[in-house]
Amino acid sequence: MNFSRIAIWIMAGVMSSSTLAGCGSQNHPKRASISGNVTVNGLPLEEGVVIFIPDAGTQGPTSGAKILHGRYQISSSEGPVLGMHRVEVTARRTESGKPILPPRPGEVVPESSPAGETLIQYLPARYNTQSTLKLDVKAGSNRFDIPIELEKIELEKKEIPSK
Repeated sequence: MNFSRIAIWIMAGVMSSSTLAGCGSQNHPKRASISGNVTVNGLPLEEGVVIFIPDAGTQGPTSGAKILHGRYQISSSEGPVLGMHRVEVTARRTESGKPILPPRPGEVVPESSPAGETLIQYLPARYNTQSTLKLDVKAGSNRFDIPIELEKIELEKKEIPSK
């Protein structure tokens, strides 16, 4: 399954879980607000997506937000449920290096830019599909900063600015 299809499923899950949470059910899981900074080698990640996926033992929907200028924020009405989560960070850009804004909830993730360039995921899998980042979401406001550290070879390959 390619990145576009995965992103579509994740965003569909986030949207449907938000919709279902507002249906008036007394038994929906408790959620928390969360915010933080995302940096790559100390510099803000300009654009991307952060996703909180409930881990084993945590029941509830996936939650996520856009990262803009190195920051993200999710209100408690749409935030992650209380408990352990696996955290994924994705960022895409065109082959020529232009960042692409993540789609709005419900929008289809394109496989190419409006100019027809192929879009690539430029963060290593260890920060997204193979992420080991974990967070125990507590009641109230949570802060989770995500410092992404890339090796020199990854920087050269992905053309990500270094400090």
